Amino acid sequence: MTVTVAQELGIVVVTPADKTLIALGDASIFTAAGTDALGNAMDGFVWVWSSSNEAVATVDAGGNATAQGAGSTSITATAAGVSGSGQLVVEPVPVARLDMPASVGVGGQVSVDVQLLSTGYGTVTGAFAFTVSFDPSVLQYSSSTSAYYAALVFDNTAGDTRIVVSVPTGIADDVTVATLVFDVVGGAGGSTDLDVSIDGLIAPSTFTDFTADGVGQTRSLTIQ
Repeated sequence: MTVTVAQELGIVVVTPADKTLIALGDASIFTAAGTDALGNAMDGFVWVWSSSNEAVATVDAGGNATAQGAGSTSITATAAGVSGSGQLVVEPVPVARLDMPASVGVGGQVSVDVQLLSTGYGTVTGAFAFTVSFDPSVLQYSSSTSAYYAALVFDNTAGDTRIVVSVPTGIADDVTVATLVFDVVGGAGGSTDLDVSIDGLIAPSTFTDFTADGVGQTRSLTIQ
């Protein structure tokens, strides 16, 4: 009598088991490993990847998952009729961005737009604070304006300008919240960096789905 023993796939483990992404378009690579029912490793499988909610994240044939919207989804790998999953949560954090010229001459002025990128995060309302940091030997704060929102500079020291911005109810898109103007006082022939960050919420109880501080951006300005 001939007895044939075949090793069959019994368990699929997906790594990472849990992952959180904080920006739309961010990606994470998931991997899969298979064992038999006794825990012995098996390989050579071609994994078929899927996302249970493609509005939250899509996943390609290589297990690369890309954030599409706020929420959670299961990233699943399947082979030989056996599946395993990892959980992916997308919690977009508002991003502060600077929009400004690439270069400017000494003795002139540079206009810097402070933008809030909140698309996909939810509606916001209330007040929050930005800080724009710079080299005071190169730039000096001159003024600020806001076309649609009440902007107040409440702390202006050498190298830092802190702004409180009030946003009306229902904003759920990327917006320019304030424009800062700086006098260029030095640095000819070099470059200087400007940094922006979202410091925190002044009135968090008035926000909807806007409960975390955001991340910022650094931009370089060439001084002619």
